[in-house]
Amino acid sequence: MSPGKKKGARVIGEESRRYMRKVGSGNGSSHGYRCNGLGSERRWKPFGEIHLKHDRCVLELRKKEQRNKRRRERNAEARREQQIQFQHHAGSSHVAAAEKRLLRNRQRREVTTKKKELRKQEYAHFEGGVSLQNKRSKSLVQLACYDTIVDECTVENELSAGCEGVLHDRGSAEREPSVVLGEKDYLAHCESVTFAEEMVLAHPFSDYQEAANAARDIWFNKVDMNG
Repeated sequence: MSPGKKKGARVIGEESRRYMRKVGSGNGSSHGYRCNGLGSERRWKPFGEIHLKHDRCVLELRKKEQRNKRRRERNAEARREQQIQFQHHAGSSHVAAAEKRLLRNRQRREVTTKKKELRKQEYAHFEGGVSLQNKRSKSLVQLACYDTIVDECTVENELSAGCEGVLHDRGSAEREPSVVLGEKDYLAHCESVTFAEEMVLAHPFSDYQEAANAARDIWFNKVDMNG
C-alpha cells in the first residue's frame, strides 16, 4: 500500500475532524491530494461511522431528536384519544340533559293538568252547566241578603215588606222600628252569617237575583219563626 493511501486512510480514520475542516475550507492545494495522485476536484467523503468521530454530539442530537419525535407522537395520540372521549362524553351528557329537560317539561304539563282537573272537581257542577266558587257564592249570598234587607227595610215599604222591627237584643222579644238597617246592624246578627253559610251549602245559585230572592224569603221566614 502506498504511503499516500496510508496517509489518506490515516487522515480519514484518525484525524477526520481536522480533515473535514480542511475540506470545508475549499483550498485543495494544501491538502496533500496531489501526493495521492488525485486532483483538487476530487475530495474524500467520509463513510460509515468515521464522519461521526469529529463531533460526538451529532449522534446525541439525533437520538434526542428521535426521542422528542416519539414523545410528540405519543402526546398527540393521547391528546386525540382524550378529545374523542371528551366529545363522546359531552355528546352523551348533552343528550341526557336534553332528555331530562323534555321529561321535566312533560311532568310540569302533567302536574298543571292534574291541578286544573282537581280545581274543576273542587267546584261543584250545578244544573245548567254553571259552576260557582264557594267563596264567590258565599259572598254573593251574603251581599244579596244584606242588599235585600237594606232595600226592604225602609220607611216607605216597612209595613208592606213585613219589616216592622229588627231584634237588636237576642234575649228580648221586643221589636223596635228601624228606618234603615245599616252595616253595623247587619253584622250584629250572627244568625244571618250562619244562614248565608247554610245557603251556600244547601242552595247553590247561578244568578244574583235568584240568590237575593231566596235569601229574602228564607230570612224573613226565619225571622217570623223566631218572632
